[in-house]
Amino acid sequence: GDTVCVRGGTYGEQITPTVSGAEGRPITITAQPGETVYIERTVALTGWTPCKSDDPCLVWNGQVNPNWAHIYKTASAGAISCLFESGLIRDQAQFPTPTHTVGQQELDYISIPRANFGQHSTLVDVSHLTQAEDFWNGCTFVYWSHGANNWFQYGTVTDFNATDHKLSLAGLTFDFTEGSLPDAYAIRNHPMSIVRPGQWVCTGHPGTWQLLYWPVDANSLTGGRVRTISPSGIPNYGLLVTGNTAIGNYLTLQGLTFRNGAAGIGYVDGRGEQWHGVCIENCMFTQCTGDAVRLEYMDRGRIDGCTFDHIGGNGALLGIHTIDSRVTGCSFNDVAGTNIYIG
Repeated sequence: GDTVCVRGGTYGEQITPTVSGAEGRPITITAQPGETVYIERTVALTGWTPCKSDDPCLVWNGQVNPNWAHIYKTASAGAISCLFESGLIRDQAQFPTPTHTVGQQELDYISIPRANFGQHSTLVDVSHLTQAEDFWNGCTFVYWSHGANNWFQYGTVTDFNATDHKLSLAGLTFDFTEGSLPDAYAIRNHPMSIVRPGQWVCTGHPGTWQLLYWPVDANSLTGGRVRTISPSGIPNYGLLVTGNTAIGNYLTLQGLTFRNGAAGIGYVDGRGEQWHGVCIENCMFTQCTGDAVRLEYMDRGRIDGCTFDHIGGNGALLGIHTIDSRVTGCSFNDVAGTNIYIG
């Protein structure tokens, strides 16, 4: 029955409950009345230096990216999957160039021609793959599989044959097919793909990762306003309970803002058991690159009166073995996945 009032401010710590409340006597974590509490799971990117006209990272086939004077670089401890500047998600540079918001990102992908269906080792696209020989060699191929329930896969372009308009691909496992929409693709990490402010590219391999970015405001680079989630591969939830259903039960969260992370709240991997009585009330989820709320193995969970805005995954996901749970009175804006996903 305890209540924890959190003073206004920005908190980088992950909330990791170690105890449970009881039915009728939940533990409540709430924002101090009249104050705003931000849970923000990001780290600052530092060490930026301006690129030069002869930087190898911006050169292809003897040609330099014409925007080199606006682009900065820094080393990274790992592959970066998202970047924020001044609290806003910025675009990973790709072909085709992104022109839509987070929730409409499917419009920035190219539908895979049906002649490619049934395999995943090559892709021929006469309409769009019109670049010079070997132009895409070594780039990242992003495969959006609608047939596999909106699953993303990432492969590598091993060869581009300009005559046949054909990519040779490695690292994919799902065949191209058609689900609710035709499967789609994009190509990332080409040195020429940074064409406007707010775009970034991460290149290299373990031990040599390099991040390239054209900032909207160059002053952000030294003010800690260019940030990312940890490249460690650990899910960056603002609140995470996983693997132990003896903790985190009968917990109520009120009036908190989860922003600038891979995800907001996660109850995942109950290992055959269930959590009980988790209530998320009047919280805000914004500028998250993944699912805002993910409840698995949940009994009597509630998501009430919450706001979901600029979400790169699903809004509220009620996942495997979740029963007798509800989502009511919430608002959704610019959600890339499904507002309320059940499954």
